[in-house]
Amino acid sequence: MNPENNVIENIVRLQDIEKTSVRKLVILKCFEIGFLSTNDLESKSKKFRWVDSVIEKKTLASLLAKASFEDKEHTNSVWDNDKEVTGLLNEKIELAEEILDCLSNSIESSIENYPFW
Repeated sequence: MNPENNVIENIVRLQDIEKTSVRKLVILKCFEIGFLSTNDLESKSKKFRWVDSVIEKKTLASLLAKASFEDKEHTNSVWDNDKEVTGLLNEKIELAEEILDCLSNSIESSIENYPFW
């Protein structure tokens, strides 16, 4: 196999992965196992809207839960050598992370239980 073709195939695969959304993966799997039907998608049925809502909320909750300030991108300061200022900044970062966790948990707990039993 030509190494150039392998590189091109890997680039194409990477582009496909980048275009593939979590939403699309979940919905495709729901169709594959028969949980959703074509009719559900076409009519935007209550079941389809529920699945879509769960995907949206879980994705947002996951992003919030994974958020962190470890990269220091938002916290660089000319005061980095001042222990008092650094301490205050670290307290604010800790509170911000707690709030992000709270938001994540709140969103996740707002996901409606499966209403189709």
